[in-house]
Amino acid sequence: MLKTIEEHGAGETKFFIGDEVGIVDIAFGAIAYWLEIFEEILGVKLLEAHRFPRLAALINNFKKEPIIKENLPDHHDMFVFFKGLIEKKTCLCIIRG
Repeated sequence: MLKTIEEHGAGETKFFIGDEVGIVDIAFGAIAYWLEIFEEILGVKLLEAHRFPRLAALINNFKKEPIIKENLPDHHDMFVFFKGLIEKKTCLCIIRG
């Protein structure tokens, strides 16, 4: 799926549909932010910048946007929360799909 988004969804603009954050950016950005946490917890890197350079740029632009940056949940707090869920095995449905 990441390859398809990289090839057909991510363009040369700052965000998916231009230079301003849109609904697609919010939806994808939230998933990408959570994905970073799971990658860190599980020790697996799925969204590698060298394989998906346009997606990596979109994610970086998204996280740097002032309104987004001010409202993203704290990385450490999310890490602790999801790590706790995984350790309790209450989050396996998210990891296994």
